[in-house]
Amino acid sequence: MSIQSLTLMLGRFRRKLPAFIASRKMPKRFPALSPRVIITLAADYPNLGDVALTQSVLEFCRQHLPSHQVFVIPAHQTLKLLRGTALHADPQDVVVIVGGGNLGDRYRRLEELRCAIVEAFPKQRIISFPQSSEFRNHWAEDYSRRVYAAHRQLTLCARDSASWERMRKAFPQTPIILVPDTALLLTPASPSTQIVPVICLRTDRESRLGVDQRAKLIEAIKNRWPQSVSTDTAAQGSTENYSAELQALFGVFSQASVVITDRLHGLIFAKIHQKPCVVIEGTNDKLRSFVNTWMADAQDVCIVDDPTPEKILQAVDKVTRAPITKAIDSNLFNPLILALKGIKTST
Repeated sequence: MSIQSLTLMLGRFRRKLPAFIASRKMPKRFPALSPRVIITLAADYPNLGDVALTQSVLEFCRQHLPSHQVFVIPAHQTLKLLRGTALHADPQDVVVIVGGGNLGDRYRRLEELRCAIVEAFPKQRIISFPQSSEFRNHWAEDYSRRVYAAHRQLTLCARDSASWERMRKAFPQTPIILVPDTALLLTPASPSTQIVPVICLRTDRESRLGVDQRAKLIEAIKNRWPQSVSTDTAAQGSTENYSAELQALFGVFSQASVVITDRLHGLIFAKIHQKPCVVIEGTNDKLRSFVNTWMADAQDVCIVDDPTPEKILQAVDKVTRAPITKAIDSNLFNPLILALKGIKTST
């Protein structure tokens, strides 16, 4: 066994220990009657893109499984609540895992929690909502493959074609469906009378912009449009205020004349509000693959690989002259609806 594999195994055991000693009691507010839809990995951390995803998953499940009572397990309470929830769940309950960009080892903690959820509910139908996928270490991918292959009612959803191909190769025994990010289904904020450029740039590990490069880009945009607004999808307040912060952020996007972003949910929030968007590719292919999968013909979306101020300003001029396209065709979510309802298809 390699040092990397041993380290991974020991770390996983240490993190799983709380689940083994967690209470067997029924969690508070767990619906007494079945059927239930148990929503897991709900965002209780300061990423408003994932907060939006959690909200969209809740709305999607309530719309398409109206007979099911909803129980939500926040991501940071997974190990505390998982054992008791699983012991009191019925086979007709449905388990949903909130989507995002964390299927893989870039955000290893969330992937390990996903595996723990799959292992905890062997008798229930499980749908992992649309994800981007990226494994860089084969031992982490091997572990997830074994966990997923052992579950007979698990469906994984990819939110872009590159992730779909990677997931099909990595998990050949698990059904994989290609579906857009469910945040695209959220209702936009009311249109604003103020129209200004909106800059939405990340500062975390997925950004390809250095500190100086980011500052020069923002300076160039503000020199041309002094009233432009700089924001991010990172929440600032406490967990209970995330929903209000998301609505405030939607208010910002509603006033955009154009959005310049390197966040996938920056692009998605722009499309929800039918705004032109300049996309700066990050450290992986997540943004480009998403655009090529669902928005390949959209002239109001432009991807920039070399984000110099000059090229960004040129891209802004290009997308603001283009016709506006709608966010997404809702029929593209039909495979997810069928999976959620347990209706098998020929594909």
